[in-house]
Amino acid sequence: MHDTRPRWAWAFPAVLVVIVGISLVADLSLLGFDGAVFAGHDKALHFALYGACGLFAVAWFHRRRAVAIVAVVATLVLLEELSQGLFPHRSLDLLDAVASIAGVIAGGAVAHGLRR
Repeated sequence: MHDTRPRWAWAFPAVLVVIVGISLVADLSLLGFDGAVFAGHDKALHFALYGACGLFAVAWFHRRRAVAIVAVVATLVLLEELSQGLFPHRSLDLLDAVASIAGVIAGGAVAHGLRR
């Protein structure tokens, strides 16, 4: 069976590794992580990182409806953000969730347009 997935979709696994890596470093306070290093850029980084996730997820699962893929990714992103309240050195920030979900939607829309 021939894979019609666009080549650039193969960045999706790398984006997942980056997201999981950042989450583990932050959640477990590994490597002396200090969130203050992102001060002033936090929301833009949420938008960009999760926007990349939405972009490459829609491309990766190219045979599925883009809206469904974006809905699943946005739900997982929201759950990840909500889980931060379970860690003593992290905090739940609904504006982070909004920026992340907006990124997923924007990235998914771009991928949907590119795959047409």
